[in-house]
Parts: sequence; C-alpha cells; structure tokens
Amino acid sequence: MCKIAADDPSITEVELVGDQLFLALNKTEKLKAATSFATNKHVTKVKMCLLKLDDTFGVELAKSLESNCTIENLLLENNMFTGEAIKALVGCLGNGNSTIVELQLRHQNKNMASSDESQLAALMGGNETIVKFGVDIRHMQAKNDVERKIRENQDKARKARRKTPARTKSSEDQIKSVATKISKDEAERLLESMEKECYLKELNIDLRDAEHTERLKKVLEKSL
Repeated sequence: MCKIAADDPSITEVELVGDQLFLALNKTEKLKAATSFATNKHVTKVKMCLLKLDDTFGVELAKSLESNCTIENLLLENNMFTGEAIKALVGCLGNGNSTIVELQLRHQNKNMASSDESQLAALMGGNETIVKFGVDIRHMQAKNDVERKIRENQDKARKARRKTPARTKSSEDQIKSVATKISKDEAERLLESMEKECYLKELNIDLRDAEHTERLKKVLEKSL
C-alpha cells in the first residue's frame, strides 16, 4: 500500500482478497491504507474482500473517496461493515465523488438495521455516475428506492452515450487516403500537377498504368 500512498503511476488496480499479509497488519497500518487513496491519481479499481475490514476502515475510506477522482470500481464484499460504514461509503457518492460507477458491499457479517437501509437512496443525493450497486437490503421499500436511483443513472448514462457523436475522419485523414479510379489522360494531368508541387504524403489511387504508378511513387517520396 506504500506505492498507493506514493501515487505510483504503475499501480492502476488494487486487488487484495483474503490477503494474509494485510490481515496481519495492525489497526493503524490498515487505516493508512484507507487514507492512501485520498491523493492517489492512478488507481481506477479497488477490490478488497475477505479482509475483515471494519467500520473504522470504511469511514476513513469514505473520507478519502470524497477527494479521490480516479477510482471507478470499488469492490468491498465479505467484510465486517455495519450500517455505519455502508452509509459513509454510499454518502461519499453524494458528497463530492463523481467517478465511481460500481460499488459492491454485499455479504457483510452483519445485516444493516432497517433505519439505515432506508437512508441509502437519499445518501446518494444528486450523484449521476453510480450505475452498479450491490448491497444486502431486506426492507422492500428501501430496496425499491435504491434500485430506482440506479435505474435513473443507467438511463442517463445510456442517453449520454447516444449523444456522443461518432468519430469522423479529419480533413487530414481524408487527404492522406483517397481511393478512386481515373483515366490515363486524367492521370497524366494529375501527375504533371503533382510533379510541380505536392504536399500529399499518401495517395491511394488506381492509375491502371505501370509508368504512371512509378511516377506517382517518386512524387510522393519527394514530398515526405
């Protein structure tokens, strides 16, 4: 985790699942791991499962996520979070974080209280980026509220993708590659003009004549 705190650009994913070295760390060292993400600008995916992460860790991580602007996928399943940590993590989505698209919090060792479950949708606030969210909710109304919020974000994401214009060839791309067939007379006039002045680097054209093709090749070589 030292490399995370140092913002090592070679580390873009963190995956610790039941890691014995992490489990052997003392509480202070584990909390340093949570705070290390606050200033990191390269990690985009974090998977920390089966690590016995508790509420103290979850709350500190949530604080870091409020300022983090690169993490997109956060998977924290099979830990020891209660409603306190889960609410903090969900709350960061509505309190500054706009990069996380997936948050997984299923299979904690204790169930949340119904009162905590009912707050989750509201805690997301105006967040529009989270489109995948997994958490164990028993209260039906709370579950429906959360699912409604996620569906709204998914719909917005789809509409945004539709509005993104397809990439078209630039003028330069079009000049570099022009495919057509021309007659011998047209080829002769074209070559005479190009031999006087030519800025093209590539011309994909069927001249139908070996001599013309060789002349074109020499003209393009001179323009490189």
